[in-house]
Amino acid sequence: MVGKTDSVITIKHEHLPPVVLLTQSRFEGLQETVEIMSDPELMADIREAMEDKTPGIPFEDVLKKLERKPSKRKSQL
Repeated sequence: MVGKTDSVITIKHEHLPPVVLLTQSRFEGLQETVEIMSDPELMADIREAMEDKTPGIPFEDVLKKLERKPSKRKSQL
């Protein structure tokens, strides 16, 4: 198990509840998931987007359009 970044280790001891050990990044990901799932408005938006069958723009096409547009940012020298 050593070396896996997404490993979860359960520690059990007699007469005590089990304890779970996981990486900080995995823990933060779980916290973020709980936060998102706890927001009814955001979850409604996600469900609506998942049900939307309107074809979108392929990612490659978006990149091509962005490459053709001249940059509007001024030099930060």
